[in-house]
Amino acid sequence: MGSAIRHLIPAGSLVLGMLIMGGTPAAADGSVQQTLINQDRAASALAPLSWSTCLAGIALQNAQRIAAQGYLSHTNGPTLDLGCGANATSAGENIAYMSDGANDTEANTLFMNSAPHRANILGAYTYVGTAWVVTSNGYGYIAEEFLNAPSLVPAYDRLSASMTSAPAATSWGSGRLDVFARGQDMALYHTWNDGSWHYWDRIPASMTSAPAAVSSGTGRLDVFARGQDMALYHTSSSDSGSTWVYWARIPANMMSAPAVASLGGGRLDVFAVGQDRALYHTWSTDGGVSWVYWQRLGGSLTSDPAAVSSQSGHIDVFARGADMALERISTTDSGTTWSAWQRMSANLASSPAVSSWGGGRLDVFALGQDMAVYHTFTNDGATWTYWQRVNGAMNSAPAAASQAAGSVDLFVRGRDLALYHLGLSG
Repeated sequence: MGSAIRHLIPAGSLVLGMLIMGGTPAAADGSVQQTLINQDRAASALAPLSWSTCLAGIALQNAQRIAAQGYLSHTNGPTLDLGCGANATSAGENIAYMSDGANDTEANTLFMNSAPHRANILGAYTYVGTAWVVTSNGYGYIAEEFLNAPSLVPAYDRLSASMTSAPAATSWGSGRLDVFARGQDMALYHTWNDGSWHYWDRIPASMTSAPAAVSSGTGRLDVFARGQDMALYHTSSSDSGSTWVYWARIPANMMSAPAVASLGGGRLDVFAVGQDRALYHTWSTDGGVSWVYWQRLGGSLTSDPAAVSSQSGHIDVFARGADMALERISTTDSGTTWSAWQRMSANLASSPAVSSWGGGRLDVFALGQDMAVYHTFTNDGATWTYWQRVNGAMNSAPAAASQAAGSVDLFVRGRDLALYHLGLSG
């Protein structure tokens, strides 16, 4: 990591900070600042920098951070920048604040008059993202993020929302995705894609957790959430979400949001963390009309669980353990017997999500300590890939669903409380 340099400019009350970082490969709209940067580069016979919404998001986080603390400091901006590029090799960052608000021309001039900051603007980079934050006292805080990479990693699609929970996602077939989340009024909201995304529908509720969702057949949707009394509540639709049955209460005393998987044919398996931090399991064989008493499966868990069925009789459940690693428990006989808990190395900052397109394939996602999404998978349930950094900096646990073999759709809440979607293949 390079050294940091700061200058106080008394006349303009402008403080500058610079950080350059080299690194190994990591797995639109522009701005006035981008235009000025590219003018500077053209004057030096350098290629222009392309805009990156991923870098702009990191710039916004850094501008918000320094605005909140009221002074300049560098944290992990360039490290996050590297995650925006495919085979990225280096990244850099300029930060500043001034007393007269978002003054692009002044900021650019002062950056260019400072050798280390000028080195970033004229550096061997290919992408840039910038952001301003102006505080109530009129001070403007700016961050510029630079990246050298041959290309960007796939970008998330943004779906307007104001979510107060992590999303839940499911699919009952190719070309169909259903996503659920809790709104600002604690009700359940539902959007779906059958070729395009539809406006959110409101389903009355008073939820105290993120929802969990599963589809057991064409047009069938089952959604679960924790209520105000810590019990489990269940609603369902048999017509792709056009109509919903009234919430049914299932006695419980849940510490976590629920997770749900389906073996098909009206079978629903629900999991939740109890007050003792152990995992509990209940199931229904008639589509939720009747339920067996909760079964304790042990564990010492610190997150909501995630569950999926990858083939007949198989259910895999994942959660974060006390040491922030990923814990897994599974059954191959529809829940009659369960394996011991298995630890998978990780340092998770969120609950996990899991999806499967069948045949023993499992894809697991979770936020890392840098708030980016990480992904690991197995094709045989035994051998797992090393965690790969996906992209972005988010603020909820992810959700995942598979429409067809070779396809996984990832969902997560962004820092602006909107829903972000990324389609993955392979």
